[in-house]
Amino acid sequence: MKRSYMPWQCILASAIGLSACVDAGATIQVLRNQQPEDGCSVPASKASTFLPRGRIEATADAGYLFTPLVENVAVSSDQAARTVFVDGANIDLVFTGGHFSEAEIAALGDELTHFRQSFSGSIPAGTVASFAFEVISKDVLEALEAKLDDGDFEQVIAEVQIVGSIDGSTVKSNVFNYPIDVCKGCLVTDLGLCTDIGDQEINSGGVCQDQQDAPLDCCTKSNGDVICPAVLEEPIDVPPA
Repeated sequence: MKRSYMPWQCILASAIGLSACVDAGATIQVLRNQQPEDGCSVPASKASTFLPRGRIEATADAGYLFTPLVENVAVSSDQAARTVFVDGANIDLVFTGGHFSEAEIAALGDELTHFRQSFSGSIPAGTVASFAFEVISKDVLEALEAKLDDGDFEQVIAEVQIVGSIDGSTVKSNVFNYPIDVCKGCLVTDLGLCTDIGDQEINSGGVCQDQQDAPLDCCTKSNGDVICPAVLEEPIDVPPA
């Protein structure tokens, strides 16, 4: 069983309710998970809105998209010489809700619970950059869907570490522990028939993935199809016989 240990600062942060912490000795540091903007645009700014924890429906069409803000804290008069070239991220998943046994977690395999996401980018010294990559796969969501009852959830801690190079040497960020609730029915609401929803405000879900981090309203059309987000359907006038 994989074990991870947090420095005392992380333990203190966890005790007072913070979602994650950073390692002061790292050259690159994951600061937080950001809220994507319209069009699934991910900002690269310390002023961006952050998400202290994630939430995704087990029935989502894709895995949980993590959108971190990462800072290069190297200090140098020559920023180009201290640029970090990012290669990807190492991700470990810890299941805390008790829906999986140790044997079931092992059966999922390392490719789903301890894996590498490859992507590229660069962060000059003293600046920040944003990235986007899945930390919980669709396969894991499907495995949890079979375990969850309606209204239930499993908290999954995604331990994320960004990996890159600087001056030809490998560098790694702090391990950022991000809690994500995988749920069944916590984000999606069935409004019933599309002809009956009236002029109420409709929740359209997340901007990157409609069943992630934001409520989504659905309704059933007269032909039986479910549509999300819900759209008012005008009733069909049936002439009298």
